[in-house]
Amino acid sequence: MNEENFLPLTLEEYQSLIRLKKAGVRWLEMFFHGSYGVTGYDRLWFGSYSKTIAEDFEEDFKRIKKYLYRNLDARSDISFDGSGCQGRIDIDLTKDEFLISLKTQVPAAWQDDVCVSAKIAPATELEALAAEVSHG
Repeated sequence: MNEENFLPLTLEEYQSLIRLKKAGVRWLEMFFHGSYGVTGYDRLWFGSYSKTIAEDFEEDFKRIKKYLYRNLDARSDISFDGSGCQGRIDIDLTKDEFLISLKTQVPAAWQDDVCVSAKIAPATELEALAAEVSHG
């Protein structure tokens, strides 16, 4: 995987993001940390206009959490060996196109080491169009 890229969304993941955005979710964020081979992912946080969204869209949140895990696991620029790293991965739903960002820190003064962002969408434009039409 090119370190600047993120994995494409499946059609179901993209549909989940559309549903969450329409429900008022503005962003999704997950923190991670690890060292000496032990990793940890914190729960998925979100910003929205309503607190009941978590219950109403539980399956969508689970699907997106798995997508974020897959992205973290696929990156070779994140290492939990030795003294490890920490950071966060988030998805911004406030724009027309979804934006995913990754920020990592390494132990040397815990300063930002990697900071990458990219637009994310399904693997094909046809899937994106189908998802938007079915949820339009």
